Amino acid sequence: MYVKPDQEIARTSIGSVVIFIFACSIMWAQSTKTLQPSPNRNSEAFAKAENKWRLTPVDPQLQTDKTAANIRADRNAYWRPLLQRERERETGGRSVAMTGGPPSLNEVADNPDSVWVVASLDHYLVQPADQDFKLLYTEMSFRVNQIIKQPKALFTPGMFFDVDIEGGSIKTPHGDIVSWHISPRRFFVQPGHTYIMEIRPLEVGQLYFIGKIWDVSSGKVVADHADEVSRAAQGHSKLNGMATQDAVSYLQSVLASGSLK
Repeated sequence: MYVKPDQEIARTSIGSVVIFIFACSIMWAQSTKTLQPSPNRNSEAFAKAENKWRLTPVDPQLQTDKTAANIRADRNAYWRPLLQRERERETGGRSVAMTGGPPSLNEVADNPDSVWVVASLDHYLVQPADQDFKLLYTEMSFRVNQIIKQPKALFTPGMFFDVDIEGGSIKTPHGDIVSWHISPRRFFVQPGHTYIMEIRPLEVGQLYFIGKIWDVSSGKVVADHADEVSRAAQGHSKLNGMATQDAVSYLQSVLASGSLK
């Protein structure tokens, strides 16, 4: 599960309503052209990490940022103090690995501000919040494929939302490669994959964060977070193994009725 700052942060924003064509194969429609992965990274540690794609440095001169300038400024202003504090903790030898927050007690919870969707990770950017390329965050753009439930008319299929997370790998204008705040994560979103997601809003820069997520790229629900993997292993998951559309129907039913477990 992705949680609010100052824990590991993942947040989403209503992106520009620009229709991209999502390729379901590995050749996903990416607005970011990348370099080869940095050879200095510990490949063994990332062998089973689903976030190892983040090790590939991005050349910002080759990526396309379609976010409106005023919204980008708001996001940079939001991130800058958070990332600066982490840099200061590192300087003082006090930096600690971020966590995913407390365990999730319920498989499904009906928060009043939640949006439930089926969405695909379409493309991503690595964005510096400063001029020195020291304060980096990664912005992942998801394309909405299907609406499960939303509290009001926010999304329609084909719209995008962006998930931001601290850190990233980038090539500076001087040709230096900066990789910062990337640690191996066994479970993480992956380019080209499709997910059932619960997202909830923040109050800055049209941002959201991810509350719940399951991978449905195979056409069936696969637990993609440690809490949900544990729940499935204990036989307490109703969603794990369901066909995607069966899971969508189940969620629509329980979210409408309030009969959640």
